[in-house]
Amino acid sequence: MLACVLFFTGANSIALAQKPTTSTTDTPATEPRVIPSTEIVKAASEISDRLKIFRDDVKPQAFVADIDTQVVALSKEIEELREKTDVWLASELTLSALEEVQRDWDRYAETLTSWAAQLDTRVSQLQEQLAEIADERPKWRNTQAAAAETELSQALVHVINNVLVELGDTQKLIESRIESVTQVQQKVSEKEKGTAESLETIRSAVEEARSGLFVRNQPPIWKVFHTAPEALTHAEEFGESWEWVVSAIDKFFKTFETRIISHIIIFVCLLVLLIVLRFRSAKWELDATSRQTVDHVFHNPVATSFLIFLVLSRPLYPDAPTVIFELTALLTVPILALLVPRLLPRVFLKSAYGLFAVVVFFPILDLLAVSGLLTRLFMFTLSGGVLAILAIWSRTNGPTINITHPKGRAFALFAARLGAVFMLISFAANIVGMVLLADFLFSGTLVTAYGAILIFVSYRILGVLAIVSLNSNFAQTFASIRKNRYRLKSSTIGFLRLAAVLIWLAMAFRWFGILDIVTSTAVKWFSTQWTVGSMTISLGSIAAFIIALWLSVLVSRFVRTILKEDVLPKARLARGMPESISLIVNYAIITIGFIVALAAAGIELSQFAIVFGAFGVGIGFGLQTIVNNFISGLILIFERPIQVGDTIEMGNGGLVGVVRQIGIRASTIRTFAGAEVIVPNGDLVAGQVTNWTLSDANRRITVEIGVAYGNNPQQIIDLLLDVANQRDDLLEDPKPNVIFKGFGESSLDFELRAWTASDNWFSLKSELTIQVHDSIVGAGIVIPFPQRDVYLRSMDPAVGESKTPKDEPRDPA
Repeated sequence: MLACVLFFTGANSIALAQKPTTSTTDTPATEPRVIPSTEIVKAASEISDRLKIFRDDVKPQAFVADIDTQVVALSKEIEELREKTDVWLASELTLSALEEVQRDWDRYAETLTSWAAQLDTRVSQLQEQLAEIADERPKWRNTQAAAAETELSQALVHVINNVLVELGDTQKLIESRIESVTQVQQKVSEKEKGTAESLETIRSAVEEARSGLFVRNQPPIWKVFHTAPEALTHAEEFGESWEWVVSAIDKFFKTFETRIISHIIIFVCLLVLLIVLRFRSAKWELDATSRQTVDHVFHNPVATSFLIFLVLSRPLYPDAPTVIFELTALLTVPILALLVPRLLPRVFLKSAYGLFAVVVFFPILDLLAVSGLLTRLFMFTLSGGVLAILAIWSRTNGPTINITHPKGRAFALFAARLGAVFMLISFAANIVGMVLLADFLFSGTLVTAYGAILIFVSYRILGVLAIVSLNSNFAQTFASIRKNRYRLKSSTIGFLRLAAVLIWLAMAFRWFGILDIVTSTAVKWFSTQWTVGSMTISLGSIAAFIIALWLSVLVSRFVRTILKEDVLPKARLARGMPESISLIVNYAIITIGFIVALAAAGIELSQFAIVFGAFGVGIGFGLQTIVNNFISGLILIFERPIQVGDTIEMGNGGLVGVVRQIGIRASTIRTFAGAEVIVPNGDLVAGQVTNWTLSDANRRITVEIGVAYGNNPQQIIDLLLDVANQRDDLLEDPKPNVIFKGFGESSLDFELRAWTASDNWFSLKSELTIQVHDSIVGAGIVIPFPQRDVYLRSMDPAVGESKTPKDEPRDPA
């Protein structure tokens, strides 16, 4: 703003120089703005309030002081790590060890970058305040000069002077605060620069190690015994290793004291929860597979809780030293050894225990500072043993034949064969002296296998927790969960399985150093664009569109289920209204999801002008029926001539059934024979439909009966009414009545009429008819049947003789 004021002032000065001096009174913009005397008090109050806010904000910020304190401690850690890095780079570290060192430097670099960003933001805020003060001071100085010429009152002059003094004092405070923050900023910047240099050095070493994987860096194994003997351990390195570990642990506990306490509280709460669930789950009704899995997980709640406690370490302490994560990984080994007998298929147990032993063995060698030769020999021996085991697993008739699941058997066979190939290459590389390649493949294969076991056990535990959550008393209070429990279980287990596979793949790719390559390649593929007319598309936009649309469908189903099962049944709504609301919400969410999907794909609606035009032409020709049914569906939803649960009859008794669903294109009607008929919505709107339950569910039942001539009609009426009045499932209003229909050919005809609100009116009519029959017969009244008397006016005599009964044979006695 100050620059703008100076710009306009300079521009107006140039303009004045080109005009006569007499015109200066007509160009008041050449001088800084003068505050009118009537506005001085108000302006002074406003600027005073604004400066008070500046003075409150300019006070020392706690985070600046924290950064200033922490940067000193961090400087010591960085110097120690730099010295260690120089020593490590001078020795022949493996690729995995170099990557661990790089992760430590990355952690420091991220911390310093975060601090620098916070300090930059703080300096920018103070500089904005300083610029605002610089913009205000010329205006008040000019007002002060004008006040001296116009002889303002001493009170206004005093106000102006106070404002200028306050502006100056606040400016000095802000400048002082900027200077102190800048000093901290310089410290962070220096450390950030040094860290960047060290990080670049270690990155170069990592790249060099990767490029040197296929280079022989040590003598062949048959020659190492002819060289000078090497000490089995290095006492100096042993002491330094332990000092480094102890220092890292001590720093970890001091830095994350609050988080560690919270972490322990989580562990205790989780342990108590698992113990409680262990006893409660025994009362739940579960299928055999779920029951077995739940019992296995809750068999050892302490180990299960501690495993979750250790797995949560990385997300809870992302800034912790790498050695802490290594120790955490080692602690998971005995925990997994306790859990795998019940959570891992028996066919994998022996191999899993052997893997655990190897995983623990090599970190112990590092801590003991065992010589490189001895480590190489251990790796050579173990790689040969692991290769022999994987060779057995790679056979078609090997241990994988005991895996019952076909996909699991195929995956285990593939993994065993791939691991055998890696171990064979590692074994051969160790022999010829390519120790870096041998260590890379050996460690990578073991870590990937161990990670697979850890992720599988975690997946089983999370699956059990999902089952427990769905069967809890709280979850069972929701009808949407109670009625869809098995489907929710299947979906949750499927999601966890997919997440476990993706996490394992990411871990394997990262260990073998191809995660960045895979990620960058995928980004490149999904970012590639193609131009079709005026529209630009890419794989990323297509994927974003599909995912957004898929998520909208999932959300619509979820919301519709919640509304249908838990929300709308508790609301006092007219019959059929809950289904209409649920359907409208479903369409609204999908429509919004479609628009969001277009936005996620970077597609503007204007680009669909041609598509919409073609769609209009399609409606005019081939999509008339579909659009008609869609519009008819909207009519059914809003007008509600037919509702879900109504009993309808289409045509002249051609289709009779109950409406089960009203869809966007067609509706489903379930006949009384059990068939489900799909009827287009257009037929329901345009055709003749008899709705037996539109206004209410009342239905008339009619029982017709005929009695023999000679009976008293009033007696019959009384009997029928007595039968109807004895039933509680018939309505009293309108009350039952009997009609004497007239004189039939063989009987006196009566009709009993009664009303009911029961849906099971077919069975009710049958029961009522039986009672009418029993009452009529019990009263001694005859129910006639049609009779005909036939009179023969003439007949052939031969026919008559043939019909005359012959004499019966006599009894011989």
